[in-house]
Amino acid sequence: MSESFESAESSGSSARTPLLEHRPVDTSMLFFDLVFVFAVTCLSDVVRGEPGWRGLLHAGILLTIVYWLWAGTTVQASMRDVSTGRGRLTVFAVALDALVLAIAIPEAFGSRGLLFALAYWVGRSLILGSFVGLRPIATPTTAVRW
Repeated sequence: MSESFESAESSGSSARTPLLEHRPVDTSMLFFDLVFVFAVTCLSDVVRGEPGWRGLLHAGILLTIVYWLWAGTTVQASMRDVSTGRGRLTVFAVALDALVLAIAIPEAFGSRGLLFALAYWVGRSLILGSFVGLRPIATPTTAVRW
């Protein structure tokens, strides 16, 4: 991986900061994000099913869990090369799991609670297990400038 560096004059500091090269968005990541858009829209069923503070609290808890799964996958996909066959397969597997999670959301505090919990833990296991061994393209110490 070749890193580009921001010059010290333009940043105002004396240290050189490594920047990541631009990578196009992979279609598997676009599909992955679309599945999570569907999961977030399913949260409205929770609020509609339980109007009031209890429904908002349940939707907030579920949104936090959905966000953890989305963020974990996105961070790993940003740090690893997911343009390979194995990387795409991993992203699609997590997206399929997230689809099951999204279907369980409306009844996550009822009859589909176990399905929701299992889907979440399967997703986390896929993130931890499947991304290991893929070629890293960034490290946590690499700075990203917006």
